Amino acid sequence: MARHKVEESTYQLQVPVNQQELGRLIGQAGTDWRRMGLSFLVRLAIVALATVVQFGQGDFDLANLIDQIVLIIYAVVLLFPLLHCRDTMEFYEHGITFKGKPYLFQTDQVTWRRHSGTGFFLAATRLYLAGGPKNGINVSYVQNAQETFTRLYVSSAARRGG
Repeated sequence: MARHKVEESTYQLQVPVNQQELGRLIGQAGTDWRRMGLSFLVRLAIVALATVVQFGQGDFDLANLIDQIVLIIYAVVLLFPLLHCRDTMEFYEHGITFKGKPYLFQTDQVTWRRHSGTGFFLAATRLYLAGGPKNGINVSYVQNAQETFTRLYVSSAARRGG
């Protein structure tokens, strides 16, 4: 049975909303290279185990099309975290940018959702805000994204209630 855990926090923002521009830059958060390395190592261990099992059966043959496809799948699984090498956030007075794409605050509430459990190599964190993608912004590979966001945009009283 798959176990999926979702932790959700909704915060009241202490910033002006519905502005026309981002305003001045007030903070930044770069790529979390430590998490990227950990994700790579977890995937490497899984791929290595699968490879040992496959070699142990003695069925592995690079001339076989199926084995070639399996190697390609292993490579995709292993290299997937590299898609997040450019994951960065910039925090502005009236919104944020994620990987260079601007998101202006349209409401004074945001929701952070953390997904973990079976099916996740590492927990995933998403930011949900009005005007953003329906499935949220995946900020899992941004260093201290939620902490920096709440420090800059949420008052200490609102944080205790979230």
